[in-house]
Amino acid sequence: MVKYVLAFLLLYVLSFVYTYFSVHKSSENKMSNVHYSSTDTNGTINSYNVKSRWQIIINGHLTLSKEILSGKLDTLFINEDNHVVDTVETNGDNQKRSLYVEEYSSNSNYSIQYLIGPYLSYAYSYYGEGGAHPAYGSYYRTINLYDKKEVSLREIFPDSSIYISLLKDTIILNNLTNKAPKDLDNLVSSLDGGCEIDFRNILTSFSFGTAYEDSVEIVFGLTHGCEADRGNFTSIWINLPMNKNLAIYLP
Repeated sequence: MVKYVLAFLLLYVLSFVYTYFSVHKSSENKMSNVHYSSTDTNGTINSYNVKSRWQIIINGHLTLSKEILSGKLDTLFINEDNHVVDTVETNGDNQKRSLYVEEYSSNSNYSIQYLIGPYLSYAYSYYGEGGAHPAYGSYYRTINLYDKKEVSLREIFPDSSIYISLLKDTIILNNLTNKAPKDLDNLVSSLDGGCEIDFRNILTSFSFGTAYEDSVEIVFGLTHGCEADRGNFTSIWINLPMNKNLAIYLP
């Protein structure tokens, strides 16, 4: 009798373990087709169909991600618009006190560019005034929705593909101090855009463009190099070969 009970319990445990891991595995692969339209920093409307485990929700000043399977919501970005009026008291001539008003304002904005699988691309822009001169600029970034961290282009594509594609672009060639870089690291360290273009974060300053069966458009969105050219925004477009890690997210 004891043997039958133990055998039954063993079969029950094995059945439970099998069911759990089968459901868990299918959950990991749960993706839905999603369609988005977005406006980039140049006012261009981007529409795209992809597969993803997430949907992106814009609610007023909030941008949220929703995991399709669990329904879990996470706040990704918060657009901010601040205005401060401050009354300052100073000692003027002959130690006479005087009052004057200082006004400060700032805003920041996140604009969704593209979503493919766990990779969400966005444009970030900011503006602030109240000091000696206003400060403003914009750039692109891409995050991984699993950990919400920024990703580098070389985490998704091989260095050789990025290197070859960048060397085909006129803006890149015109800003190389070393006209024959030996590899991607050497290429990036040889870029000097002066006050006009900040190339220092080029490999993280990108957005996905459009994904095709055999290639992927990548758009670098680069901010100004110094305050003399503040507000300058440079976009560089390249095409990279589609790889198997991204191909699974095509509809």
